[in-house]
Amino acid sequence: MAGVDDALVMAALQAEMDADGPCEVSDIDLTRMTTVLQDMQTYHDFKAYLLLEHGLPVASFSLMLFSSPSHRGTRQGLLDAVVVAHAQRGRGCGEVIVRHAMDLARAAGCYKLMLSSHLKREPAHRLYEKLGFEQHGISYAVTFEARAPAQTLLRNKDL
Repeated sequence: MAGVDDALVMAALQAEMDADGPCEVSDIDLTRMTTVLQDMQTYHDFKAYLLLEHGLPVASFSLMLFSSPSHRGTRQGLLDAVVVAHAQRGRGCGEVIVRHAMDLARAAGCYKLMLSSHLKREPAHRLYEKLGFEQHGISYAVTFEARAPAQTLLRNKDL
């Protein structure tokens, strides 16, 4: 598993997601990744993972295991931030980490493991399909303008 001490490595791998090679990590990116990893520690089953080869990071992913009111509370898994270092692509590292995520979700009693992937990541889609993932439903997203956090207008009891 990856922890706060791995923030630089995690930020570097994430920077390579859509790049053609290694990228420099800015102080801002390092601070953000440190904050994310600290925040992840507050969730019981939300963890980041690193694949190391000869002590060097080659791939990472995050996995959230949770129950929700749907499907009678059956546990589900959400796979996110799957990335393989550019120089390591095509060597099977992606398959290793996705299979590991699948094993973790299965062992936790999840009835499904979900992920989303940008349309442009066709090689990743081929890997997911090879491993048994199927397109399911339609994914929607709304992008919010970056700004300082707003005060919450509704309290839980107002919902």
